[in-house]
Amino acid sequence: MINNILIKMKGEKMLKEILKLKVGEIDENDLKQIFDMATADIKFNRLGFSKKTSLDDLIELLSRCYEAYEKS
Repeated sequence: MINNILIKMKGEKMLKEILKLKVGEIDENDLKQIFDMATADIKFNRLGFSKKTSLDDLIELLSRCYEAYEKS
């Protein structure tokens, strides 16, 4: 269980860094909102239809969620 938590933490950090490289600096609160938006999208549009999400798809989704969040 601890290994899963550590892997998850490393994965989140990696995604944060990749997203920051694509869009620039992001406030931690904004980042949480963007991750929540992406998670909800994946749960509805991917898991609901038994589809898998690749890392490239996830990064693209996070970028789109960032754009939508900035417009709101």
